[in-house]
Amino acid sequence: MTKIRSDRIPVRNSLMQTSILSSIALGVALSSTSGVTAQRVVGEIDHANPYRTSLNLVPTIRHASTRPVELVDLRFMPHVNLIDLQFEDEIREEQNLPYRFAVPNDVRYTPDGSGTWEQVDPETSMWRLRLIAPDAKSINLGFTKYNMPEGGTLFVYATDLSHTIRGFTEADNEDHGELWTPPIAASDIIIEVTVPTIAKNDLVLELSKVNHGYRGFYAKASQNAQSGSCNVDVACPEGIGWEDQISGVALYAYDGAFQCTGFMVNNTAHNRKPFMMTAFHCGLSSGNVASLLVFWNYENSTCRTPGGGPSGSTGDGPLIDFNSGAIFRASWSVTDFTLVELDDELDPAFGVTLLGWDRSSATPTSAVGIHHPNLDEKRISHENNATMTTSNGGVTSPGDGNFIRVIDWDSGTTEVGSSGSPLFDQNNRVVGQLFGGGAACGNNLSDWYGRFSRSWNGGGVVGVRLSDWLDPFGSGAMFLNTLEALTDCNYNGIHDPDEIFSDPSIDCNSNGVPDDCDLGTFLNEDFVNVGALDARGWAIQNNSNPLGTFDWGQGVTAAAGLWDAQAGPLNSWIGATFNAAADGPGPDTISNWLITPEVDPIDGQTFSFWTRCPTGSIYPDRLEARLSTNGASTNVGATESSVGDFTTLLVSVNPSLLPSTYPEIWTKFSVVLTGIGAPTTGRFAFRYYVTDGGPTGDNSDIIGIDTVEYYSETNDLNGDGIPDECITCEGDTDGNNVVDVEDLLDLLAAWGPCLAPCPPDFDGNGVVDVEDLLDLLAAWGPCP
Repeated sequence: MTKIRSDRIPVRNSLMQTSILSSIALGVALSSTSGVTAQRVVGEIDHANPYRTSLNLVPTIRHASTRPVELVDLRFMPHVNLIDLQFEDEIREEQNLPYRFAVPNDVRYTPDGSGTWEQVDPETSMWRLRLIAPDAKSINLGFTKYNMPEGGTLFVYATDLSHTIRGFTEADNEDHGELWTPPIAASDIIIEVTVPTIAKNDLVLELSKVNHGYRGFYAKASQNAQSGSCNVDVACPEGIGWEDQISGVALYAYDGAFQCTGFMVNNTAHNRKPFMMTAFHCGLSSGNVASLLVFWNYENSTCRTPGGGPSGSTGDGPLIDFNSGAIFRASWSVTDFTLVELDDELDPAFGVTLLGWDRSSATPTSAVGIHHPNLDEKRISHENNATMTTSNGGVTSPGDGNFIRVIDWDSGTTEVGSSGSPLFDQNNRVVGQLFGGGAACGNNLSDWYGRFSRSWNGGGVVGVRLSDWLDPFGSGAMFLNTLEALTDCNYNGIHDPDEIFSDPSIDCNSNGVPDDCDLGTFLNEDFVNVGALDARGWAIQNNSNPLGTFDWGQGVTAAAGLWDAQAGPLNSWIGATFNAAADGPGPDTISNWLITPEVDPIDGQTFSFWTRCPTGSIYPDRLEARLSTNGASTNVGATESSVGDFTTLLVSVNPSLLPSTYPEIWTKFSVVLTGIGAPTTGRFAFRYYVTDGGPTGDNSDIIGIDTVEYYSETNDLNGDGIPDECITCEGDTDGNNVVDVEDLLDLLAAWGPCLAPCPPDFDGNGVVDVEDLLDLLAAWGPCP
């Protein structure tokens, strides 16, 4: 088988239309929120990185007056026969065909011949088309012609605004001219395009496929076809030691209808070319690879006990991080491999690794598979015994030597949807990709993987082998390790691997972290990308009563109706509004928490942040900054009055909730920590806390936070730009644990004014002089 959310509206109307949170739920299904949430947002595209977005860019219906949706051109798709589809899917499984989750409808809709145009403002035109696919669990779209003019944006969202995805702009224009969208969890959707009116004729858009999702994506709660409960979540202990490999595996879809598992692979140039491997039988080809949609980090947040009911039921994995489109590179049916190259770079925020491989003929002494069974969240399977080299489906060794047999899985299994997933050896290196087999929960049957070593030279020429792409310079390397995900630990826009080798950043202790990050700032958040806060350890919990529809979200600029950031990009701040609470039968209370990553609170160190509210606001707001010293805990209790572990109140902005008292310009608040005592760990938290708030209360408006900083003890006492732990003793400029002639020569070569980083400037006064020479001589000899 194949393995695949009154009476005061006139006062607040403009704020409601441009509210920070008017679109917080973009990118996720809107719902009443509870517990810890960390939501992605969409917005204005940064052309240097099309995945970096701001809330300026939201569907027009969110911020402008438009004609009622009932007046938008509506097209119905045909009904589908689920009984017939189930029968067809059973046959497809027997034929080892990829998992199908949607039925395509061929259409031809363009802004010239369908949809509804209207003028949003003197400079902006908008086109909308409404589509209904009766009883669909999801809808995804294939535009076989897509070229967006500068300043234009395409959105796809549920007509009731319960789900939308990031806007597509000119940054999504590709040479192949296609655009395929992730599924929308709705049967009634809107396609919306806004363009500058002067560029209206430059828009090229043709919708050719409307794909009716009948199972899989967003349909799992109503489907019997779930992955088996014996499967093991990657969040389980079985995933420990395999984190880098887990990050390189993805679920993908193509043609808007079919699914398999794929994985990224490193190449000997270490140039981060985004190569992805999968199985040949999954059906990717040069003719459909532009339709590829790759979903990263689709994983359950916790370990569901294998064999228990929850492990075989709906998970909570997000379908937010994605790439769209690729270029076909190679395939060979004999070993069942396909290699493609994604046509956009990987967003560092996704944390995707490029997997290492072994092309030798060595037999793995144990094996691990990481995969997406049945279009479900990522799972991991272990085989503790040696594998076999065989033919496809063979049980004797070596057979034709093209496949690796996993005799039976000791934990976990594989299923329909797992096809194309990687097999790793005991060294955490890829040795094959899944063709299929009989393995399933409840049996001890085998699986077969196309052998990486035989795919290396494949059919002997370009296009049917891996070597041209994975060893571009002909190094002859027999194996390669996993290339870790790009990181930017100091959030300065430079990837750490680049920064380590560029001035002024260095990595003197060779720990892979630029010294800029090793020094005094433990927490330095400027909110350039609120959508990535969860990946950096932040958490959100809304305990308002009654619970509103919005939590915290990306800032809105002055040009769009609110204000610009305290520092950095104009929208790089985070905010919350009165909509954190809903309109209840009595007084409403807002208690909306924003919790920092874990830190080391230390007496004498400073925690600071900037905040403000709208100019001229007459509705009082209050913000608390609190501290927990209970390690990684995010416990804030479960009621509007509870504080959980965050019992220490550090700062209260406008504690008495007085009108016209909350700062109306960016204002910095700082507090020096005291009374902590022994070393500990914990978290800071912001609590937007307003009684009698919410949409109809007498209090609460909008507040913003920017530039949150916490400084730990200094790790660079002499200010030379080098972490102190890198210097074994003063005077030892070359770090060889001896103060000797080489150090003296370093000092003499740097004599005079010396800009940091300057190791021989031991007293940190910016000059290498006699004082530094005396320090060096006093330390002469072996370091203590």
